[in-house]
Amino acid sequence: MKTTSIFLPLLILLSLTGCTPSEPPVRLHGKTMGTTWSLTLSNPPTKAHSRQLQTQIEELLENINSLMSTWRADSEISRFNTATSTEWIDVSPQTYSLLQKAMRIHQQSGGAFDPTVSPLVELWGFGHTLPSQAIPDDSQIQSKLQHIGLEKLQLDDSAKRMRKSTPQLQLDLSAIAKGYAVDEVAQLVTASGIQDYLVEIGGEMRISGKNPQGESWRVAIEYPHIDKLRSAAAILNLTNAAIATSGDYRNFVDIDGKHYSHLIDPFTGRSVTHNPASVTVISRDCLSADAWATAFSVIGSRRGLDLANSLKIAVMFIERDGDKLATISSNKMMKYIVNQHSQTQYPESEKE
Repeated sequence: MKTTSIFLPLLILLSLTGCTPSEPPVRLHGKTMGTTWSLTLSNPPTKAHSRQLQTQIEELLENINSLMSTWRADSEISRFNTATSTEWIDVSPQTYSLLQKAMRIHQQSGGAFDPTVSPLVELWGFGHTLPSQAIPDDSQIQSKLQHIGLEKLQLDDSAKRMRKSTPQLQLDLSAIAKGYAVDEVAQLVTASGIQDYLVEIGGEMRISGKNPQGESWRVAIEYPHIDKLRSAAAILNLTNAAIATSGDYRNFVDIDGKHYSHLIDPFTGRSVTHNPASVTVISRDCLSADAWATAFSVIGSRRGLDLANSLKIAVMFIERDGDKLATISSNKMMKYIVNQHSQTQYPESEKE
């Protein structure tokens, strides 16, 4: 028997001070990429400025979807995926820039971050198709693995174009596109003259300046409980930073009583089965935080911690140990932690 469960990202925006601003913060919001977006502004702008920002953000996000969504048959990425040619294809500056960064993280992570695994994601029942009722067999996995690997994508920096080395190669940017979109919205907001804000898309965040109380922003990382209990593994102090979380609490299947994550190992073609329940990464930009959270979920906490320390990446792993949960943090993550292993419970309304 197979069951599927999906849970939201476990990041909570906190206001941990008794002081209140003279005016309540403005919060713009909407829907995008199959989830929601929000912008919290510490210092309320004029109503005209707020309306202008709302319109500009919606137009920006719609353009990103038109380029990178695999759910839209007419998007730039979907057209690339369905093309059977291995000739050079012109690509938009936005998609090209994202792919350059994806390749850098692919290399730094030793291939753990790989946006070409979508055929395997589909095979395991986590994509567009309906879930299967059994674990894929070795022959099915090996057949898909032949066409997996970001090294099969070539980029031409001089002409800003790309091509496949195999016609079956497909790209799925879902593990990096939300982070990219957060960065683009942040850039738009900053260009409008606003310095104190928080942008969030589907739980991935980018923070600038001060919160409405004139202090650093506080974000809690929740333990990934499946039941109603909500407790914070750590509370972080952030400003001018981005944060993203990945883990098997979001999307998984149970087949014959065994837990299978939606995260696919690009080397084996199988669902990741090691023990990080969630991985949270802090970076200067949300694209990097988003991609590295996925990469470290594939790598695992033991090797991942060594890699994070060598690359000076701020990461926190939350591991399962039987029915218990424990946190493991890299050296750089420690400077952001205000309080760890807090058991404070938060009402549902505070979850972003």
